[in-house]
Amino acid sequence: MRILAARYDVPQLGLASTNRGLEAQVSRRCGVKRNFGFVYQREGREHVPDEVTQCNVSDGPFGPEAHLMRPDLDQYLFEAAKNYGALAFEGVKVEDVAFDDDGVDVRLSQGDTLRAAYAIDATGRNSVLAKQFGLREEPSRFRTQSRTIFTHMRNVRPYDQVDDQTKQPTPWHEGTLHHIFDSGWMWVIRFAYVDRLSQTLLDNNDKLVAGSYVAFRDFDLWRAWSKMWFLAWNLGVMRLAGAYYQYVETGDAAVLDELHRGELPGTFAPEAPSAQAQFERCFAIMESIDRGEMEIEDAIPEMAFIPGHGEASPAPLDLHDVLRPWHDGSAETQTLIYNWGRTASPAGMRKWFDYDRAIIPLAAQRVHASLAAPLAAE
Repeated sequence: MRILAARYDVPQLGLASTNRGLEAQVSRRCGVKRNFGFVYQREGREHVPDEVTQCNVSDGPFGPEAHLMRPDLDQYLFEAAKNYGALAFEGVKVEDVAFDDDGVDVRLSQGDTLRAAYAIDATGRNSVLAKQFGLREEPSRFRTQSRTIFTHMRNVRPYDQVDDQTKQPTPWHEGTLHHIFDSGWMWVIRFAYVDRLSQTLLDNNDKLVAGSYVAFRDFDLWRAWSKMWFLAWNLGVMRLAGAYYQYVETGDAAVLDELHRGELPGTFAPEAPSAQAQFERCFAIMESIDRGEMEIEDAIPEMAFIPGHGEASPAPLDLHDVLRPWHDGSAETQTLIYNWGRTASPAGMRKWFDYDRAIIPLAAQRVHASLAAPLAAE
């Protein structure tokens, strides 16, 4: 959202990307996200304190990430869109959507027909256009065949008050906490050329989750596979952050367009094919385990070697140490990763580090500056 805010001069989007901005302008009901944590549980047994992993959100002037209270954020963005001139039709039903070579006609229940260059379907999992054009695969190709149930609860004790022996860097309840077990997980949260891009995003994330379900069978296997989560997250953040900081530094929108020009769109590092190769090799190991072709104890050393020695693995992350439970997001580590990116990362990735780190606090100041005055579209 900060990239969109910077490129199109919509400060409301920038504020919605930070905890400080959310609290001041959107809602006090959004939650802080300082980490992405996993606690391994075994049926009928007390939790073993060492069987945990946690990826801590990077320190920085933008503050920690947030868990978004969607009704509040959606209303804030809806009102902002109206302030910028969007026409809103509330309490109506879409009766028909008809496309032709020049655009689309949307017919509403009260009789109006809206003409536009294109339509965006935001109707969720029961997508109107997905049904109309038969866009859903039947049967689905995805390996992850799961179901989800969710609920909102009050007065739940923070997990840190239930289990205080894990000694993780930041409190579990200040992040996205996953209780993982054989065959599943439970989230506890306080409180994306387009076709190729979308399909690759779906496939890669499906593999990431499917590999996790295999890894949940054994804590040491999970600890090894969790390095792929950490690597994928860092590679994605590096390119987005690099593009954003370069744009703030230069004002040249061409650097943002570069985000869409990677060799492998939809992968964790589109400009680094070696990163995708590492991921595929690791996932192949998980498939071998799932088919009974490889023992877990044989897989773990391989899982240590692939991300630990891969060209696209930042050396400061020490991913070869698969038994390491904590992943450092400190400013010092970020500086080391920045230096690695400029000098030792795959050639295609180095453009994302072509900025002066002094721009980071200035970028944060720019986002938060709009807190000093009311936001309104002219």
